[in-house]
Amino acid sequence: MAQKQMTKKFALAGKVFRWLFISVLGLLLIGAVYFHAPWKVITLLVIFLLACTALPRPAARTFWLSVATVVIILIIWVFLPDDNEDWRPYTFDKDLAALQAKYAIPDEQTAARLYNALLENYDPKQIIPH
Repeated sequence: MAQKQMTKKFALAGKVFRWLFISVLGLLLIGAVYFHAPWKVITLLVIFLLACTALPRPAARTFWLSVATVVIILIIWVFLPDDNEDWRPYTFDKDLAALQAKYAIPDEQTAARLYNALLENYDPKQIIPH
């Protein structure tokens, strides 16, 4: 007898929680439409609301698994940029220029200046091998 009463209490609490959740989703949907939320958010709320109200009991587990998958995909989709015109991958151009400026050797200290001068005056006929 006590087990049956506990089961009824849990069933009643579950129904109250379910309808409270549906009410909150409905209010969120109304607020999203009223405040002109992005259509992606409205679509997400509609999917949740339909899942809570139109879900047959036997298919609940499979449907909620598919809803969870769709919700994860939609969350990723919501955070994607709407336009990709100005998007480009991050490059280290400024960091690289700062490092090159920091470790650059002045022209008067580099040996390349001397090598370039030697190559300009190079004449293979003047060098006599020993």
